Amino acid sequence: MDNTVVYVRVCFLVIGDIDTRQQTFGAEVLIEARWSKRKDFEPRLVITNLDRNQKERIWFTEETDEETKETLITMHWRLKGIFYENMELKYFPRDIQDISVCISVEGHANGVELVEDSTKMSSLSMCNFRDNQEWILFSHVEMESCPEHEESDVELGHCTGIVAKCRVVRQMRYFMMTSVLIMFAITLLPFTLFAFDPKWNTIRIMGTITLILAGTTYRNAVFHSLPLISYVTYMDLYFILSMVYLCSVCVVFAIISQYKEDLQRAKNIDSACFEALWVVVIFYHLFLAAVFFSKTNKKVEEMRVKDDLYKLRLTERQSLKKDLSPNVSIDSTPKPSIDSIPKQPIESTYLKEKP
Repeated sequence: MDNTVVYVRVCFLVIGDIDTRQQTFGAEVLIEARWSKRKDFEPRLVITNLDRNQKERIWFTEETDEETKETLITMHWRLKGIFYENMELKYFPRDIQDISVCISVEGHANGVELVEDSTKMSSLSMCNFRDNQEWILFSHVEMESCPEHEESDVELGHCTGIVAKCRVVRQMRYFMMTSVLIMFAITLLPFTLFAFDPKWNTIRIMGTITLILAGTTYRNAVFHSLPLISYVTYMDLYFILSMVYLCSVCVVFAIISQYKEDLQRAKNIDSACFEALWVVVIFYHLFLAAVFFSKTNKKVEEMRVKDDLYKLRLTERQSLKKDLSPNVSIDSTPKPSIDSIPKQPIESTYLKEKP
């Protein structure tokens, strides 16, 4: 028996708050699934990354293809809820996150294949993005087929799927001003301790230890808003290098204190260490900044290229619709639009309306 192809299109109507710590986002989406009419057939569509369903409506429409004379059924599924998304924070605070809806077929539906709808493009509403103070939304939507599942995964209930995703990039100005800039100031403060005479190295060491404790406390406060992850972000790397630098300054002061009997020699070593520490600070800040911005700029540029390709496809599709006459005739029965949902939608055999 041949697989029944179900063409899927996803429209992101509203994208709400993106919670980095909880790794969730709120959204309202419209899912349209289209297939050739068959007796007693309906795909059992489920959203695998749906955390909480707040509201949903389901209704159906029919249309006839004039060329093939096939009757096409379209299921319209409007859903509002909270979705789970695995956040990738390696490049925090300029990380790019996927906003995805994972659609699958429930049960052992071996005869169902979900593919991207080639006649209607998935879309999003840029003006209904509500978290634009923290994030910048890219304008493209991508549809990806899920990889083949292992047999053991199929037994769990989902055997085929497709993912619709758009992307956002975090606005880093706030974190650069409140996190990186303050930590940079903490790394510069040890140079003020060189104002003390080398024979006062005890005060120098105490001041450096105080800065280490202050930097550690501030780091914990900054990362309290992020989820626990098992890898090192660029922000983690910067704080770690800053702590290593402060510990090195403390060790330098301890070494200089061994020459307190020979004051002139201690001053010479003190001057050499002062200049060397300046070189170290400047080098590792410039190196980290160069690596961080080169990699994040590359990723942002890739997303902008995807935006341009999506707009080009959309323009070509609109031009094609103007040039070609419609091949599909809609039956005379009034159909609800996206913005006008019927109060009593047709109930699905498997998907029922929730209160």
